[in-house]
Amino acid sequence: MIYIARHRSNPPDECSYKRMTIKKQGKPYRMQTIENIRDVVKEQTGYDPYFEPKKRDKNFVTSRQLFLYFVLKYTKIVQRQAGALIKKDHSTVVYAIECVNKFKDNEPCYANVYNAIDLKLQQITKVP
Repeated sequence: MIYIARHRSNPPDECSYKRMTIKKQGKPYRMQTIENIRDVVKEQTGYDPYFEPKKRDKNFVTSRQLFLYFVLKYTKIVQRQAGALIKKDHSTVVYAIECVNKFKDNEPCYANVYNAIDLKLQQITKVP
């Protein structure tokens, strides 16, 4: 199950939630995994991906891009639903995936953060 904010003006933490069941391959999705990904990204980058969804500062954008990348990697939700988590559309998710793939190969500092998040999420979710 995933919870999507009803009101676009409030961040996801402060607003009421609308319950929406996502089923892919016959299994309902768990919100816990998304919260685990959010916590790990926040811990490693220092920025909450849900905080200030309209802010375009590089640090906030990087945090959101990493969050979207790992949500798609470790869950069964589609790009449209992943974008809805942070009040963005699917094109933002596509661009986030491109950026993460480009930067993890070209920038050592970014690669270190990416690897730390990936390692921690592998331990938490026990995905090989």
